[in-house]
Amino acid sequence: MIGRTLGHYRIIEKIGAGGMGEVYLARDERLQRDVAIKILPAGTLADETARARFRKEALALSRLNHPNIATVHDFDTSDGVDFLVMEYIRGVTLNERLTQGPLPEKDVIRLGTQLAEGLEAGHKEHVIHRDIKPGNIRVTLDGRAKILDFGLAKVVRPAGETAIADSLSETGTVGTLPYMAPEQVRGRQVDARTDIWALGTVLYEMATGRRPFLENDAFRLGTAILESAAPSPRALNHRIPPELERIILKTLEKEPARRYGSAAALLSDLRRLDETDSRGTTPGAKTRAWRTAATMALAAALALAGGGYWLRRAGSSPGALPGKIMIAVLPFENLSDNPKEDYFADGLTEETIAQLGELQPSRLGVIARTSAMRYKHTHETVDQIGRQLNVSYVLEGSIRLADQRVRVTAQLIQVSDQTHLWAESYERPLSHVLRIQSEVAQRVTQSLAVELLPSQRAGLTNTREVDPEAYETYLLGRNELRKQSREGIQKAIEYFQKAIQEDPQDARAQAALSEAYWAGSTYYVAPLDVMPKAKAAALRSLELDDNLADAHASLGNVLLFFDWDWPGSEREFRRALALNPSLPDAHMGYADYLATLGKFDESIAQVRQAYALDPVSPSVRPEALWIYLFSGRSEDFIEQCKKLIDLEPESGIAYALLAQAYAQTGRSSEAADAASRATHLGNAPVVLITAAAALARAARPGEARRLLDAGLAQATQRYVCRFNAAAAYAQLGETERAFESLDAAFLQRSD
Repeated sequence: MIGRTLGHYRIIEKIGAGGMGEVYLARDERLQRDVAIKILPAGTLADETARARFRKEALALSRLNHPNIATVHDFDTSDGVDFLVMEYIRGVTLNERLTQGPLPEKDVIRLGTQLAEGLEAGHKEHVIHRDIKPGNIRVTLDGRAKILDFGLAKVVRPAGETAIADSLSETGTVGTLPYMAPEQVRGRQVDARTDIWALGTVLYEMATGRRPFLENDAFRLGTAILESAAPSPRALNHRIPPELERIILKTLEKEPARRYGSAAALLSDLRRLDETDSRGTTPGAKTRAWRTAATMALAAALALAGGGYWLRRAGSSPGALPGKIMIAVLPFENLSDNPKEDYFADGLTEETIAQLGELQPSRLGVIARTSAMRYKHTHETVDQIGRQLNVSYVLEGSIRLADQRVRVTAQLIQVSDQTHLWAESYERPLSHVLRIQSEVAQRVTQSLAVELLPSQRAGLTNTREVDPEAYETYLLGRNELRKQSREGIQKAIEYFQKAIQEDPQDARAQAALSEAYWAGSTYYVAPLDVMPKAKAAALRSLELDDNLADAHASLGNVLLFFDWDWPGSEREFRRALALNPSLPDAHMGYADYLATLGKFDESIAQVRQAYALDPVSPSVRPEALWIYLFSGRSEDFIEQCKKLIDLEPESGIAYALLAQAYAQTGRSSEAADAASRATHLGNAPVVLITAAAALARAARPGEARRLLDAGLAQATQRYVCRFNAAAAYAQLGETERAFESLDAAFLQRSD
């Protein structure tokens, strides 16, 4: 259906399915608005008589105009397809909200009140819903409950049943078994009290995190609904006030006559409970307050009695970011015919990570691309990956490119039990690829019940079209930049420059160009040659889009390491972290800033944040090692060097710095071994000269001078940081040469 036009409705994507048909997001081309299209199952309307009767029923449903009911706009037929047009509601289903467990008491009361208001409005029009369940309730972005498919459970029979009901009050067992009232299970006549039972089941689930009857077998479940009493909600969640429990259990009375006689009666009790609760006089409120105080006192006593144990337990998972839902985006699989198009799948992965990181910084933490990319073509299970990355959710997917169109399939998986929270496919012209990224990101936040700010929602909906050729060039540049080699960085710069020529308004390409210049200045290119270019690209990026965290982080690095503008760099790093706290490079840049001022405790706290977001990648760790070196924390320094070696056994700089650490602590023999290992792994100047400084401190001046000379000899072909040379000369006791090297480093603008 995607891409087809039904009447004046253009189908965009599939957003749901069930016994009553498939639901699609569509664009009303006439009124220029998004709508939901429900495609009725084939054969539902077998003849014109049935179609006329259905039209009559649909007209009755369209009269339900209430803030807590999804509106039916239209019913039509096009090219043999029968469909209903309904209000499109942005938000999450209550089912998705409940994946996180029971809701707070105030939310149960608030949403329950809104749902009762919706039922009351429907019942006044003599319409019974018949299928109230969390999947048929949507919670909007501003927290309002909307009932979907009001009355359709009877109007539209499940596939295979062609008869259409003559009356909305006719008997019949349509609905969803776990939420069916006893009379519904028996196939008897249903009325408003049937909906009240279903709403009571929903209230029970919101309050406790589970349904009242859990049997998996249909026969046993039906028997439990007919014969068993629901367990006490307060036995499952002691925070539920007695009055709310009483209301819930009254909705679940087996005999309809013992339930609330109307939605209005239920609504009256919920409103009364809400009012008393807001005044703080709910029955049991004082008891709950006393229990809370007692619990806090007990917790304090336990902390004092066994403080060391409890603190160790609390700190046993250093990768956890307090108060955040942690998610990893695994590398998207390339399903295109051309394996060379892996760069596109990897680029889309990276872009999705960046977008998720910027969506709701206070609630959502996203593992960095460098750690995520290590799972490309992995055979490890979701459970293993979740434990290694310390995440609760994993997003995985695939892409296929063909004929200037891109098809993306994505699925969100809960790590704890490997359940799929949702899976969707999106197909668009390549120029609309940013819209796919935004829709995937929005679907993730909806599934995790992460509320977005209005500006964030606007950013997801107002995506620009891209020049396909420029976008592919940009992704090729990102692919080269990921290699972090001298040749890769140079190729990346060329690709980004070409992408900017093809699309001068692309702020992301400008930010990436700045990042590439900055990356080259670390080990390969003199800062004087590239840092002004990095600054210009970052400023241009922010001129186009001031909300790009990457560009702020890149500008912060330039201001810190090249302009020596401390206040300016702090401002940029703070801005980057406000926009995307999941950006390890921003944490590392801010850590460098703090270390520059000698604030090592705060600096290392930022380093640990970077580690938590990038736990299995060596990308941020070499930079962090210099902070540990200058902090003078020798044992921590040794430990961090070893961790980097575990992640990247072929890292020459890790061994060179480990040699420094051993030399600092007087372990000369181990320093010499580490220096030897470093120089066998590579001959980059920074490795050779850092190892030379370690050997000089370990009283091996001959070997130190040989390595120092070898490193400096490369200055005719590439950048050699003179600060490292000054450190080596100082250890050798050659003070004049050390000062000469420091003068040279100053003129180089050495970082």
